[in-house]
Amino acid sequence: MGVATFLRLLGKQASDAGEWRTAYVRYAEGLQLFRQLGDRRSAIATLEGLAGVAAAIGRLEVALRLAGVAETERQTLDAPLSPHDQDRVDRQLEPARCALGRRRSAALLAAGRALSLDEAVEDALDLGLDESRTDAAVSTAGQTVATAQPRGAAASPVIPLTAREREVTILVARGAGNVEISAELVIARRTVEAHVSAVLGKLGLSTRTQLAVWAVEHGLTSPRYCHA
Repeated sequence: MGVATFLRLLGKQASDAGEWRTAYVRYAEGLQLFRQLGDRRSAIATLEGLAGVAAAIGRLEVALRLAGVAETERQTLDAPLSPHDQDRVDRQLEPARCALGRRRSAALLAAGRALSLDEAVEDALDLGLDESRTDAAVSTAGQTVATAQPRGAAASPVIPLTAREREVTILVARGAGNVEISAELVIARRTVEAHVSAVLGKLGLSTRTQLAVWAVEHGLTSPRYCHA
């Protein structure tokens, strides 16, 4: 149990450093040990770590399915995440939600909730981080995530927007109007207008065109994560 726990912590440390291959290997080793030991709670925490790795390397559907099964298992075990850990999971999954859209993301989370823990483990252990994937490719994927999404409070001066404001900004940059944004995010048109106004005010901008340019300059329209 001590070895498995240490491996999970090493995976978290590597993930925080953007060392995705190392994070995957450590998390995977820990996950297999937790499964052998029958420690479902620790296995779920490790799956959440692997979901973050999956999102970082572009395996977005896998990331959301793993998040879905983790939610269900936590409910079954009555083991909710702490606010700090929930924020970490949300930040790690944000690129996947951005790329796939609200409806597709919800469908994948639902699909994950229908998986058994063993099925989820097999999904998590098949992320493709083998010798055929170069370190440069993994590093590039990590850099894209860092650009598309701020990591923690230290990044907030660069992109000082809430998650919903970033979603609205991305859609504005794609050329969507308020009606389209309302439909995509399933919120009222007036709410969209309020978000756009708030974002413009925060950034000191006056037009949607300026906002679209700002989004491009700050990586929010990265083709890997925010394509139309």
